[in-house]
Amino acid sequence: MTDSGLEGETAGAAGDKKPHKKKKANAWVENIESLTVAVVLALILRTFVVEAFVIPTGSMASSLYGDHLNVTCPNCGYRYAAGYYAKAAPLADRVRCPNCGSRGQEIASSVSGGDRILVNKVIYRFDPPHRWDPFVFINPMVSASDTPPYKTTYIKRLVGMPGEKFEIVRGDIVANGQIQRKPEDAQSTLWMPVYTIGCPWKEGTPWKMAGTGWRLEGKRLAADCFNSSGTAAWAEYAGGRTDGSGIIRDNCSYDQEGTSGRRSGFNVVTDVKVSFDVKVEKAGTLVLSLPCDEHDDRAEIDFSTGVAWLSRDEKALKSPVRLSDVGLGDIGSAGSHRIAFYRVDYLLALVIDGKKVVECDFWSAEEYGRLQDELARTGRIAGHDRSGVRLGAAGTKLELTNLRIDRDVYYTDAHQDEGGPHYMGPWDIPKDSYFAMGDNSPDSLDSRYWGVVPGDHLIGKALLIWYEPMRVRLIH
Repeated sequence: MTDSGLEGETAGAAGDKKPHKKKKANAWVENIESLTVAVVLALILRTFVVEAFVIPTGSMASSLYGDHLNVTCPNCGYRYAAGYYAKAAPLADRVRCPNCGSRGQEIASSVSGGDRILVNKVIYRFDPPHRWDPFVFINPMVSASDTPPYKTTYIKRLVGMPGEKFEIVRGDIVANGQIQRKPEDAQSTLWMPVYTIGCPWKEGTPWKMAGTGWRLEGKRLAADCFNSSGTAAWAEYAGGRTDGSGIIRDNCSYDQEGTSGRRSGFNVVTDVKVSFDVKVEKAGTLVLSLPCDEHDDRAEIDFSTGVAWLSRDEKALKSPVRLSDVGLGDIGSAGSHRIAFYRVDYLLALVIDGKKVVECDFWSAEEYGRLQDELARTGRIAGHDRSGVRLGAAGTKLELTNLRIDRDVYYTDAHQDEGGPHYMGPWDIPKDSYFAMGDNSPDSLDSRYWGVVPGDHLIGKALLIWYEPMRVRLIH
């Protein structure tokens, strides 16, 4: 007996039976099947893995935009977003350029919608929430089991953790008596622009430097400073056109006067960063100064000896650092180097070509105790009264390009006036609950007003902006 399969092949080959023809599939059926599978997979992903959201408001600006107007300053050409409110005062009456301070802004296009973001909904099942996460959650004023329209979702930044004693002190976050510093990726997002040399002003000047050997030439700041005394010649940031004091405040370009009943710009901000590219033509000393109330915090770089150090009120805070010992070599030679000097969350630091050369920590148990004593004695903590940026040069010839001044986020009371407050709290955060605040602090309704976010209300961590093309990036 032969195999039946083999018989079939033999018979077909002999022509006794016609070969079997595969029935052609219906194209409509195939398309419907593919579409069904795609929809099911999308629903599974949306329900359990990742979900898309649209940002409706500006409480997280400038990290995330809600509905906004794209604005171009007619004086310096700086482009920025301003929150859109249909019933707000005319744009020219309420918006001021964050770079030069000019009013009378030009709308470059019509209203743009809020950022489209993707949220990772499974990450908190494997990795617990971390401080400074941008996270999405259900309105804590409703039950987590409620259904729309009662289940409203919010996005804020997670700043307070379960079981902490949480305080806001002069715009900074303090938990259990310790200053809470941001990781580098979050801090890079929370630096807010104050000035960029890449947008030259048509009217006014951002620098006070007459007769010093400093000069502003388009998009560069140059120094040719060889005075007989050997002391530094100074260029001082002057602030916006209508101010001129050089003091840096918590102005927010996204939400300004008349937009939502709140105002920014009341608080003096001393957490400031100045950064630039420097090209040294003749080695000498460059001095970077960040005034802070009665103090003068400085970073000094001697290009001729390759040494850098930090000082406060002209007294060294740390031993001088030889730059060659940190792998920088001779930065006084030909070539350009990126330098950043900043004070943030009670930390003073000098960074050269991405390397943190020297830093000084001003936070201590004694400092916290002093602030608590002031609060107990007067019922308040005084705000800062002086800040700014100064650049000094001695015995050197150099030029600075790509210069920027940025300030840190300043958490505050949205209902404040000129007098403060500069302290909020303390809040005792329950277990399995979190404290949430918006990056646009003067215009954010958050845990300062409606309380903590229960753990079962968390949806996930904001992952990325996926639309529009110029805004696509990871969210930190």
